[in-house]
Amino acid sequence: NTEVLIPTLTFAAPVNAIIYNNAYPIFFDVDKYHTLDVEQVINFLENETYEKDKQVFNAKTDRKISCILPVHTWGNVCDIPSLKDYINKRDISISIVEDASESLGSTIRFEGEDIHSGTLGEFGVISFNGNKIITSGGGGMILTNNQDKAKEAKHLISQAKIDPIRYVHDKVGFNYGLTNIQAALGLGQFKNLDSFLNRKKEIHKYYIEEISHIDGLSILEAPENCTSNYWLNILKIERSFKRNREEMMAHLESKSIQTRPIWFANHLQEPYKEFQAYEISFAVNEIDTCLCIPSSTNLSNEDLSTVVTSLND
Repeated sequence: NTEVLIPTLTFAAPVNAIIYNNAYPIFFDVDKYHTLDVEQVINFLENETYEKDKQVFNAKTDRKISCILPVHTWGNVCDIPSLKDYINKRDISISIVEDASESLGSTIRFEGEDIHSGTLGEFGVISFNGNKIITSGGGGMILTNNQDKAKEAKHLISQAKIDPIRYVHDKVGFNYGLTNIQAALGLGQFKNLDSFLNRKKEIHKYYIEEISHIDGLSILEAPENCTSNYWLNILKIERSFKRNREEMMAHLESKSIQTRPIWFANHLQEPYKEFQAYEISFAVNEIDTCLCIPSSTNLSNEDLSTVVTSLND
């Protein structure tokens, strides 16, 4: 019977994770980098909640707010330092769990150091899905510096067996572990992470430079205090441009260039309409004017040139 604060502009998986645990998502807008709008979250906590014994409760529902779940969208790291600073100064009990599925290799400047995404909160989650910067074919990884909770997570993902030989279980567990083959593939991919990150940076730089010459089009950039892994490059299409998002997708498809729309706003989706949404506007505009363009590390410079040329022909 608790609530979790989450951006509306994200893949559905973290929203489903909240609901699987019988908690309630509260949806928030995103900032210009497509990460959780931290200023809006702080405004909500200041003006729409009350406090009791360091616990924070939603004034509208009287449910406890137990967690904030930022998503590091496209590799851009959310401003978690500001969130942590607010929580510490107010001295309240709210956990931060990072969805770092898209941001392996991304960092944010914090207290004079570059801190990896997924390591700022109580937990971080990395995805090894087939479309991520490195892959094991599926699955992912949990990051935490809490040894007891790490041990508990490892216990739960292997059906909560208390004996490796005898079929004795002490809790309702899950079959969430990677196979040995998947784990070996993932470890092998880690050796190439630096080269993948360098290539992603080159691709982003190329798009920024070349698309800047096309009026009405631009590429989403990262926050100044963030070094992004540039997992995906997001094309921003001004409404005055000669093609809208759907027309651009169809045009590029006709040239055998595959694109995708960005995540749809979850607070507008059928399974989640019943849950609270707090003053969302920017994200709704972005879903109609943004497009994911080819960003694979396997793209050649000739491929990139073809993409850019096709945008405006």
